[in-house]
Amino acid sequence: MHAFLSYNRSDKGLARQLGGQLKLVGADVWFDGWQLKAGDSIPGKLNEALTAVDTLIVVWSLNAARSSWVRAELETAIARSIEDGTPTVIPVLLDHTDLPPLVRALKWIDLQDEDVGRAVNEIMGIPQKNEQARS
Repeated sequence: MHAFLSYNRSDKGLARQLGGQLKLVGADVWFDGWQLKAGDSIPGKLNEALTAVDTLIVVWSLNAARSSWVRAELETAIARSIEDGTPTVIPVLLDHTDLPPLVRALKWIDLQDEDVGRAVNEIMGIPQKNEQARS
């Protein structure tokens, strides 16, 4: 998985944890705090990343819903997905804020309990212990 992590800066701590744990299980994560360097063109680097990834993970909250950056990243991913089938968009919900209409039908991950490990397992398709016991 080569994923772009989209979030509002108010949710940066949880987004960083999510990105870090995704990296630990083998995902290649584009996180602005890790990739952007002083003097970089922010729109240029975001555009490069959004055209290269196969997954957009949008950390969704009231903060994200009010963010023009998150909206632009999500719209870019949706447009590209319509054109060529990538990226996969995975909403990760931090609160009860409604998802935008174009992503409401997608399977989403509930992170309201802040269990980042469980969320990472769901994103990566790693079975939970209780699911393994039932198999």
